[in-house]
Amino acid sequence: MHWTVYLKPPTLGTRVHFNLQLVWIMIRTMALKEITSAKCFEGYQKVFEHDSISTRCPMKFGVYLPPCYGPDKPCPVVFFLQGLTCTEQNFIIKSGAQRYASQLGLILVNPDTSPRGCNIPGEDDDFDFGTGAGFYVNATQEPFNKNYHMYDYVTKELPELIEKNFNIINGKYGLFGHSMGGHGALMVGLRNPDRFISVSAFSAMVNPSTVPWGIKAFTGYLGADNDWSMYDTVELIKKHGKRFASPPLIDQGDEDEWLHKNLKPELLAQVCAEVGQEIILRYQKGYDHYYCFITFHQSMALKEVFSARCFDGQQKVFQHESLSTKCPMKFGIYLPPCYGLDKPCPVVFFLQGLTCSEQDFIIKSGAQRYASQLGLILVNPDTSPRSCNIPGEDDDFDLGSGAGFYVNATQEPWRENYNMYDYVVKELPELIEKNFNVIPEKFEYLGPESDWSMYDTVELITKHGKRFASPPLVDQGDVDEWMETNLKPDHLAKACADAGQEINLRYQKGYDHSYFFVSTFMEDHLKFHAENLSKR
Repeated sequence: MHWTVYLKPPTLGTRVHFNLQLVWIMIRTMALKEITSAKCFEGYQKVFEHDSISTRCPMKFGVYLPPCYGPDKPCPVVFFLQGLTCTEQNFIIKSGAQRYASQLGLILVNPDTSPRGCNIPGEDDDFDFGTGAGFYVNATQEPFNKNYHMYDYVTKELPELIEKNFNIINGKYGLFGHSMGGHGALMVGLRNPDRFISVSAFSAMVNPSTVPWGIKAFTGYLGADNDWSMYDTVELIKKHGKRFASPPLIDQGDEDEWLHKNLKPELLAQVCAEVGQEIILRYQKGYDHYYCFITFHQSMALKEVFSARCFDGQQKVFQHESLSTKCPMKFGIYLPPCYGLDKPCPVVFFLQGLTCSEQDFIIKSGAQRYASQLGLILVNPDTSPRSCNIPGEDDDFDLGSGAGFYVNATQEPWRENYNMYDYVVKELPELIEKNFNVIPEKFEYLGPESDWSMYDTVELITKHGKRFASPPLVDQGDVDEWMETNLKPDHLAKACADAGQEINLRYQKGYDHSYFFVSTFMEDHLKFHAENLSKR
């Protein structure tokens, strides 16, 4: 019964205070709280939270458990350290790494990039210092030295937490990262070769002591007159004779806007050559600094607002003034590597769900890899008009902004702007045909109606005798929380059976409503479209 004392901090001043306080802290920090869990590529993507000894605040991290993982099936672990401004979510939703970890039997662990909510003056003022920018160092300067101990967190506390709570192959880890996280991966790997036996990086900051991002962070965290070399990859090799456990792999885009100002991989190549340290440094032609690099390895006037090379094609975002919605609209478009002025490609449109913008499909689906292989152009519009100054348009997740429902509104005050049906079946396809080299007549145009049934798939089949051009493929997760209340695929199955309309409805065991479900079966759907489009 005496163990119940550890449920709260022991009283200050008691004889047993120190030992009990230590035990209480250890128990409290080793307790993991599962925040989210979703099936993904037959494994599970999870996020946990715990109270950290190192940072003295709650910390979150992601864990992907591959399908081969189990109580009697330990798996090796690879840690991923993220870059400036990131939370634990960025790697989870943008990298597409779960597919490969599923195939390779790897556990992926990705921590947050800094402590959060520590109420330190100025910690949220800059993108490159404070919140989201821990730089994987142990701060020695006030007021950051109480919480900003990310080096201890990623080299000691988090690995020990993983070892105690998961069935892993102990003692030896892989480590990789991007940008600031690439700096962290290389530096941590150098200093801990017995623990991190395999190291790689994307777009890494290799000599932070000499570049603007690093100088600002190191001055603030470590002080201007302190030795910075122990947190600098180039200096660790040059001054301290450190060596990697195995030659690291470093990928660097040659069109990275930060290449010559903050990253400078040539400095690492030079020092490694001088000391005989083998590295694999690969410059990837046409790639920039964004996550599309990581995942690799007026109405007719379009404004390009984003472009990044991705799986040897180009992921772009355009904005234009829409006639249908009477406001600026954005859409994403992926152009595969085979696309060109003399090489038209078929087009597949993707319509997103509640709360989404054009960004969700781009960064979460992983579809670009398959579109690259299959020679498909992918187009994904926003889900609604935005900033139309309609009272209440931002009040609810399921009406207004992010919830256009692909209808033409007939009611005030929505009717002027919320004409998403016209936008996706007329205006946007015409815009794509006029501005890109596409294989024509690969999609059809339908006319709008005022009757609700004309926007309802089941009613279109039962009341209007509509038929699909080819049997549709419908995937549904069997643990989707919205299946019984809002989706009801059984209604579609019944209507199709009654009408003699063939469909391929697949219930996927263990999958929910999240984008992890979408990304897991994206390859099936794009192959399905590629095959159908090739027949027409």
